[in-house]
This record gives sequence, C-alpha cells and structure tokens, in this order.
Amino acid sequence: MAIRYRALSLRPGEAFRVEQTFLAGQRARVGVAAGVDPFILSVTSDGRPLPCRTAPVARSAAETPAWTTRVTIGLKNTGAKPGKFYLVMH
Repeated sequence: MAIRYRALSLRPGEAFRVEQTFLAGQRARVGVAAGVDPFILSVTSDGRPLPCRTAPVARSAAETPAWTTRVTIGLKNTGAKPGKFYLVMH
C-alpha cells in the first residue's frame, strides 16, 4: 500500500469516517497525529475492532490480513476545541 495522508479539521464532537482496502498478506498501518487531545481513532474490519495504540496526541493501528478486506477508519474529536488531524495510511 502506498503512503497516503489527509489533513482534517474537526470541530468539537465532529467525526470523520472513510473506508480503505487492506490487501492480503501486506502489513497495513493507520496513524493519526493531532494538535488536540482527546480524540478517538477506530479501525474496524468485518465488524470487529482492530487494537489501536495510543499516546497523548497520536494513535495507530496495524494489521496483516489473511485476505483482502475493507476496513472502516473513524476519527472523532472528543475535545472542547477544534482540532487539526493528519491521517496517514500505509
């Protein structure tokens, strides 16, 4: 998977969602760096959540799927201030 990124601005309580394909046998990673905390990153595959690692202003998840699958990536600003987020997929 090529490295892709997207810059986002989310108001308090606002959420963003996108679907992405993870290819069979290839490690796929999703990461978010943010200028605001707290926020939530969620990655689900076939309805099951993938574990996400957390740090104060960064979150990440990775998987090497056995078969090609669609995943849903969600990001929510749970803070009281607007925030800028950088979503990176590779």
